[in-house]
Amino acid sequence: MLGLFAEESGAARRKYRGYVKEGIERGKRPELIGGGLLRSQGGWTGVKALRGTGTYQKGDERILGEGAFVEQVLAEAEEGFERKYRLAAKGYDLDRIAKRVGELLGVSPKEIFQPGRVRGKAKVKARSLGCYWATAELGIKQGQLAKTLHLTQPAISMAVMRGAELIREHEYSLEG
Repeated sequence: MLGLFAEESGAARRKYRGYVKEGIERGKRPELIGGGLLRSQGGWTGVKALRGTGTYQKGDERILGEGAFVEQVLAEAEEGFERKYRLAAKGYDLDRIAKRVGELLGVSPKEIFQPGRVRGKAKVKARSLGCYWATAELGIKQGQLAKTLHLTQPAISMAVMRGAELIREHEYSLEG
């Protein structure tokens, strides 16, 4: 993050401190107060005007945007939540993911989630795909996966990104 402020670390820290200090001095800003629908409609006046016309929109304090956008985001979140539990109900766990990845990439399932670093292009791809599915499909936190595999969280994050790229390139499917 400091790299956004300057290349040299000392200068970057000074600029970052100044940025934070400026934000504190500005205090609360009215345009940043309130949740999704309230903020996206420009405050209570906008919300009341909508109601006066008989127009009602879905609102959620966590999501900034028009009602249709809020509904879309909530629907996608619900879909992901349902998928995660459907997969769990079908018995998907790390072992089942490793088995599927092994089938797709010709790597022994035992090698995919073995603790520590893996060597070899095929094994790296297999672990990457497994880490992606573990986090994206089963909802396993990257930090937990890092502990399980005795790796750093950034290493897991990189593996997940590589796994996402493999999915885009090859259109692999977890459910065969």
